[in-house]
Amino acid sequence: MSSPEKPGFVQGLRDMGASAVGVLQTRLALAGAELEEEFQRLGAVLVLALGLLIFGMVGLLCVSLLLVLVFSPEQRLTVLAVMSVLYIAAALWFAWRIRAALSERPPLLEATLAELAKDREALARGMQAPQASQASSQGTP
Repeated sequence: MSSPEKPGFVQGLRDMGASAVGVLQTRLALAGAELEEEFQRLGAVLVLALGLLIFGMVGLLCVSLLLVLVFSPEQRLTVLAVMSVLYIAAALWFAWRIRAALSERPPLLEATLAELAKDREALARGMQAPQASQASSQGTP
């Protein structure tokens, strides 16, 4: 009677192992897709930020030079001091905004972690169901 159960048990273990590998492969593919998407987005943002930085600095330098030259030589030092304070204030504001933007982004691999949590719960429910059916089939004498 033990012999017929062993091939079924072994086959069940193989099937369960194959299912686990399939689930893991799917989750890893999802994680890879999420990582690739995040890297592409980051690359695009960095290229745009670099362009903004270069052209913004050139434009700001030209406007600053123009403003200094517009004023009389006696007032140029005051104009430079005021512009310096404004530039530092703007830099602090941008630093604050960058920090806020980075803290508001969703966690990395959020969808993958959610799917893995669902898988863990499904496996936990699946493990409990056979144990309950075995306990009820054995019965208590």
